[in-house]
Amino acid sequence: VSSPSDTTADGGGITLKGASDKTISWSNANDRWDFNQGITSSGNITAANISGSTSGTNTGDQDLSGYATTGSIPTDFVSKANGGDFSGKLGIKIGQVWDASTQGTATGSLHIDPELSTDHAGGAITFGASDASNGTNAQAGIYLRSDGAYGTRMYFSTTDSYSSGSKTAMYINHNKNVYFKEDINVAGDITVSGTVDGRDVATDGTKLDTIASNADVTPSWVPSSDPGYFKQGSYSVQYTGDMDSLTGFRIIRSTSGSNRAFSGHHNVITIPNSGASQYGAQLAFETGTVADGGIKFRNSTNGTFTSWYRLYHEGHLPTLAELGAQAAGTYSTATGVADNADVTPSWVPSSDPGYLTSLSGAVLTT
Repeated sequence: VSSPSDTTADGGGITLKGASDKTISWSNANDRWDFNQGITSSGNITAANISGSTSGTNTGDQDLSGYATTGSIPTDFVSKANGGDFSGKLGIKIGQVWDASTQGTATGSLHIDPELSTDHAGGAITFGASDASNGTNAQAGIYLRSDGAYGTRMYFSTTDSYSSGSKTAMYINHNKNVYFKEDINVAGDITVSGTVDGRDVATDGTKLDTIASNADVTPSWVPSSDPGYFKQGSYSVQYTGDMDSLTGFRIIRSTSGSNRAFSGHHNVITIPNSGASQYGAQLAFETGTVADGGIKFRNSTNGTFTSWYRLYHEGHLPTLAELGAQAAGTYSTATGVADNADVTPSWVPSSDPGYLTSLSGAVLTT
């Protein structure tokens, strides 16, 4: 050809004669070489663009510079038995509608086969760091473990140490439970349809929503609004009401009022009955100029108090009258028995000086 051009080159190439022709020919319309047979390469393949439908295997490395914009790349073509890099962008243009619950066994647009039957083996997608080992090692990733004993588990990893590499941040177990290795910080809302540690959070939240801001949520049996509640030292408020009408747990100083333990001033500890608004018991300490320090107590049944009972102690021992002793008097006169009378029973001859002192005069019979 005196004036070669792409047009004159169109269709030219190599034809190897055999049972059928094996050709390598130039296509001017597609601006590429066409092989009518597959290619097996033991070396490296460099391609700026891949188009059409490719097939075959390659055991070497491939540097696919540029964009893989059309066609399909077979698994064996991009698997790098000897390692290697893919430089540029990879656009995968294939998809389908997946079931929202069970996607099944159909492979997706990008599929990783671990090619191992070892227990717990699985594929991974890893990511390098811009300032560590030129991005050539893994500092984050998505890892899969698989085994017939449980199924599959997926681990999502990042790292806080380039020397350690990827470390699990959270993972999804085979039973679909999600586990986080560290604390969770949530910027938005959390909506839970189930329970948290057995608590219905939605129901509890609805109850909390009905509580006004700055509301006093002190239990009803604690009179927190009473300035004399459990107050120590001098009392700014003296209790002057009915001792039967108190509620909650308190220590008070009673100065007047009804149903009191002592007529004078005294301090009272009141203890609530479980589940009732009234006290279960009261303990009163007499104060002022009382020398023996009187102590009284009483309890209640269903909110009704008993009478006050005195507690006796070393400083205040009970008197005979308090114990129910008979009043002092001349009891011989009261009973009609003469002074110094012999009150020995009639069957005891206590007046006989020889009573049972010897056996003389006794007659034995057989």
